[in-house]
Amino acid sequence: MKSFLIIILLFLFADYNGQITKGFDGCKTNECKAKGSFKISKYYLEIDSINLSQKWLDITKDYHPENSNNALSFHILSLQSEIFYYVGLSQFGNQEAKKAVKKAKILNDSLMIADAYFFEGLNLYELGKNQEAEKSFRLSLKFYPENPKKSLFETIGNEHILNNISQLKRTIGEADSALYYNQKAYDIALKKNSKRAIANCEQTFGEIYQSKGDLIQSNQFFLKSIESAKRFRNFDVALLSYGLLLKNEIQNPKVCKDYFDQGEKLIEQQNVNLFFRRTFYEYALQAFEKMNSSEDVRKIQSKIISLVNEEKSKNNAYIQDISNQYIKNENKLLNLEIEKLKRKRKISVLQLLVAGLTIVIMALTIIIFRRKNKIQQKLLQQKTDISKDLHDDIGSGLGSILIHSQLLSNKISSEQQQKLSSKIYEVGKEISQKLNTFIWSLSNENNDLRSFCEYVFSYANNLTEETDIKLICTKSETLDLSKELDGQIRKNLFFCIKEILNNSLKHSSAKTIKISVNIIDKKNLEIIISDDGTGLTKENQFGNGMTNIKNRVKSLNGNVSFQNSNGLTAIIIVPI
Repeated sequence: MKSFLIIILLFLFADYNGQITKGFDGCKTNECKAKGSFKISKYYLEIDSINLSQKWLDITKDYHPENSNNALSFHILSLQSEIFYYVGLSQFGNQEAKKAVKKAKILNDSLMIADAYFFEGLNLYELGKNQEAEKSFRLSLKFYPENPKKSLFETIGNEHILNNISQLKRTIGEADSALYYNQKAYDIALKKNSKRAIANCEQTFGEIYQSKGDLIQSNQFFLKSIESAKRFRNFDVALLSYGLLLKNEIQNPKVCKDYFDQGEKLIEQQNVNLFFRRTFYEYALQAFEKMNSSEDVRKIQSKIISLVNEEKSKNNAYIQDISNQYIKNENKLLNLEIEKLKRKRKISVLQLLVAGLTIVIMALTIIIFRRKNKIQQKLLQQKTDISKDLHDDIGSGLGSILIHSQLLSNKISSEQQQKLSSKIYEVGKEISQKLNTFIWSLSNENNDLRSFCEYVFSYANNLTEETDIKLICTKSETLDLSKELDGQIRKNLFFCIKEILNNSLKHSSAKTIKISVNIIDKKNLEIIISDDGTGLTKENQFGNGMTNIKNRVKSLNGNVSFQNSNGLTAIIIVPI
């Protein structure tokens, strides 16, 4: 009997999936398949099946032309930004949102521009950049049209924008302002019957009153949010409200345990994504720690660690997917060039009559194509190297390191635990800085000497800011700041400078560090880093660091030298 029931359930599941993909399976053109797969991706995101949503979005990208400027190309970027937000990869989500803003402005669609700025603000908020997030939210509200036209695919409403401004105001301690914006969002949501927004606004009211110390009002709104969220099948919102209720009931252990059990029951019965499950257990951990319930604390910590490991594994897959996507995009561009060349080789009768002219044109075309192909291959290799660095150096542990350090800090029982927590946190900061460097090196907007100098000087200033070391940064007047400097050169030079600066700070006992950027013979970039410290000794040798510097400079066809007199002077010269 049990086997029979399993067979029936499998049959129903297969039939259900068949209904979802029916529109896609019936498509004959790439355009139809792209739109069909995108609708499926949106559907899976709505039911919190993030992996399936990403899978179908990748299928959409495969069928959609890479260099197109249409509504679907915008929605792909917007949805990718949203998915990154839900899996905790807000750094990447912010980058996708910025691309979406540019695409929306090309399309001159105010609703799309508002949507793109909204997801930019959402990801910036998760990154803790509150001022930048508020600026993006207000731009989203500014561009949101009074009478929005129906879009090809669903976009955000002004009630969502107002609700997130309210959340931001609550975060920075402006409770009255938060109430004002949330009430406006709630009124619009009720009028439009915006289901998720209704539940979100009720939850936000609960959080605002929680911050004001009015726990009675806070509980009422959290319970109301749970009721609305369950009715509208927004189970992630309901789960967060259960977690927030736990904070209010720490004086009533029995009630607190009941809300916790209801939250766990919801997790067992419904498909709630990792991000919201982990947040629920983090709220629960805070509550049970305050109630000194050590057994519950241990169980919850174990569940959080399990979720973190699962989240880390999935995030590594997402990072690998990003790397593959860069390579795939480059291949698409290369194939487009090949297709163009093939079309040019189709000689018509008229072209045969003017064969001489055709031969000249074809010869020029081949020369141009080969040059472009060399550039494309070089760019592809650079991005492949960066993608490998992202996966090897960063993808293996960024998410879990910071969370584990937070868990260690929650209950410090010894000096050794405190030191371990501090060490893990510093490693996390270093990895995060590497990630920012990789993203900076990938951006074409930073491909000039001006951006390179600003980035290096800013890093050096931040590094020495809390020390007694005097920093002097200069660049020659003959330096052409608009001169192009691609990402591979910028990345390798930056890591060389970083290695030298760190050695000076840690070992040289220097009082002054100077960084000078110059140009030699209009074709060679010269970077000089000097300090007035002890110079190189047996005790403060670079070790592997010096080898790394030489290898990086060598890969750029440049050279590096070190002068050990009145301190240490490093001179790097590379052709540009």
